[in-house]
Amino acid sequence: ASKAALCFSVEDNICALWKSFSGIDFILLPNSSSYFPSPLSTSKRFESQLPSFVHHGVAHPSRRIELMVQAFACTNSHTSSDFYLTGSNYPYLSELSSLAHSIPYCTIRRPVPHQELHATLSNYMYSLISIFPSNLNYQYCLPNKLYQCIQARLPIVCGPTPSIADIVQRFGIGVVATDFSPQSLGQAIDLLLALPYEGLLVKLDHAAKSLCWDHDQNILISSVNESISSLT
Repeated sequence: ASKAALCFSVEDNICALWKSFSGIDFILLPNSSSYFPSPLSTSKRFESQLPSFVHHGVAHPSRRIELMVQAFACTNSHTSSDFYLTGSNYPYLSELSSLAHSIPYCTIRRPVPHQELHATLSNYMYSLISIFPSNLNYQYCLPNKLYQCIQARLPIVCGPTPSIADIVQRFGIGVVATDFSPQSLGQAIDLLLALPYEGLLVKLDHAAKSLCWDHDQNILISSVNESISSLT
């Protein structure tokens, strides 16, 4: 790190930890997504009689995805939920599939190509993002999936990961669970379903315009330009 002209990381706490470790300033560069003016599809969201939730990501035991799956057995609401999971830990994927099979309208699905992700997410009504803090990176993560769900205009239930929770609360685009347990996530799902949906979409549209790579790329471009200028 001390030999680099520029150092970046994706979250404020991680930037601070890197500086404490290395003595080098790290620049916050969010792992945001390109701006989409609106969801590709909204009508499909209401085709199901049940409110639909989606989660996408890597299936690894350290992420404790089973806690999110179990959350749908801990709600007072009738919902459907799809988990688009990638990864090569097939025993864990099999375990999650068996667990999902025991919960009504809960399905583990194959991952979709990245270029199809926005269209896929846009078919759902809500998203669930809960990253169990099993290591330091997970404890302070600010993942790309958050920005992808915002661009798809999906109201969010999340665990109390600091920067994820801050964005969800600051923009008013979802509900933060009190902890990462299925019971707390289930309660947060019930609270989210009680909120006016159209109002959430208005707030998500504001968030999508503010939290996008179209803006954040300027952090990278200006930092590189300043670094180059200092050498000439």
